[in-house]
Amino acid sequence: MNLISSYQEDIWRLIIFPRQKHRPTQFSSEEEKQLLISPAAVDMGGLFITPRKEDFEKITRDDVIDIFKQVTITKEYFEFLRKKIGKIFI
Repeated sequence: MNLISSYQEDIWRLIIFPRQKHRPTQFSSEEEKQLLISPAAVDMGGLFITPRKEDFEKITRDDVIDIFKQVTITKEYFEFLRKKIGKIFI
């Protein structure tokens, strides 16, 4: 899971990004298909960072979509978790 928190005007906000996978398949792919990307909280929050210049130059929109699909949970599992968490606070 990844977390982003903020504090402003006496209010704390916590954004939770549940994960199903730590790294996408591109991370350990063969050289030409490899992208050394393992999204962390900043990436999950919308600022996608590539540690190598070569990855920045070759990554595509479709790569980013695929990476997020691999590392995030499904809509169905998210709804399951949301309902479970909701019951805790009732």
